[in-house]
Amino acid sequence: SPTAAKCIRERICPVETEPPVIVDGARDDQLKAEGIWQEIRDLPFADQCQLVRGFRFCSTVLFDLLRKVSRLEGRKKRQRGIELAKLALVSLERSDRVFGDRIHDLRAHGWAWLGNAYRLALDFSEAAAAFEQSDREWSNPRAQLDQLVLANICALKGTLWMMRRDYDAATRELDRSCSLYHQSGLARDEARELITRASIHGYAGKLKESVEDLRGAVVLIDEDKDRELAFAARCNLANTMARAGETRNAEEELDRARQLSKSIHDPLGLPKLDWIDGLISEHHRDLEAAKSFYLAARSAFRDADERRCFGRISVSLMIVHSMQDDWERVGVLASTTLPILTSLDLHTETLTTVGYLVRAVEAGSLTHRLLTELRDALCVDPLM
Repeated sequence: SPTAAKCIRERICPVETEPPVIVDGARDDQLKAEGIWQEIRDLPFADQCQLVRGFRFCSTVLFDLLRKVSRLEGRKKRQRGIELAKLALVSLERSDRVFGDRIHDLRAHGWAWLGNAYRLALDFSEAAAAFEQSDREWSNPRAQLDQLVLANICALKGTLWMMRRDYDAATRELDRSCSLYHQSGLARDEARELITRASIHGYAGKLKESVEDLRGAVVLIDEDKDRELAFAARCNLANTMARAGETRNAEEELDRARQLSKSIHDPLGLPKLDWIDGLISEHHRDLEAAKSFYLAARSAFRDADERRCFGRISVSLMIVHSMQDDWERVGVLASTTLPILTSLDLHTETLTTVGYLVRAVEAGSLTHRLLTELRDALCVDPLM
């Protein structure tokens, strides 16, 4: 309410005439920023903006905090992520004369973060507009540019072009972010960008390039300090190798991933490994083994309500049944899988392939080729 907002403003924003205090990253500032966030987090967005504009607290700490919570909370509610990214930009409004030329780096980062929030909400036109504003801030002349901020902006822009299926533009942005992180000696950040670039190559059907990037990422990751990221990278590498037909190499990477899985907490770790085992078994034409692995992973994805993974692995299970000429079972699986796929956010090309399959099921003319085309479409759909 307006009264509650006034009370909060009086507690956090004392009415005084001195210039705002300039702070930048100290522990006390972190605590204050967190206190501000706790005070305003449950208020309507308009009230949050009003209060943040009134704070006598000019700090990059509050800006960084709002960016981070925008991503965390935006995973569950996309509009919430957009509002908090906007609020991060609002927190910079009083800082124009405080940070000097550096304000342009901060604003460029903030606009890129907002663009990423729109990307996650699949609002690509607003995302592109936000990134254009980020570019305008970035091009503002100044003595020194923050190369790490630029690296992060390039990484965020790359994911937007990836989801828009402009893979050449996406690769160019990721090339730049990887180079900047490499120059700065930030091996972990470089590894993460290599993993993303590997995904872009995978969506473009360039499995060889994808494998090379993932191998490069694995080398950069300190497995003793960053086991979760190492596990994810090796799972991706084994999966990509299996899809590329490099089954022996895939088996070796799968063994390494399995060892890492024992020391991390990932509820879906074992299903991910089963999925890769299924791909390898399918390649070896050990269809019973493939079916067993797919069924185990599918059950785990269903229990975890991982609908995208559930839909994709169900298609692989349908393919195995089609290879065994068990079309009755394929039909049963199709009846439960296709409605799930049509309910997901998919690119037009993928939805078209799903539509072909729906009509084939209705006409009783489903084929192994149609199933493999659908799996291929799902593999190269960045929205999946």
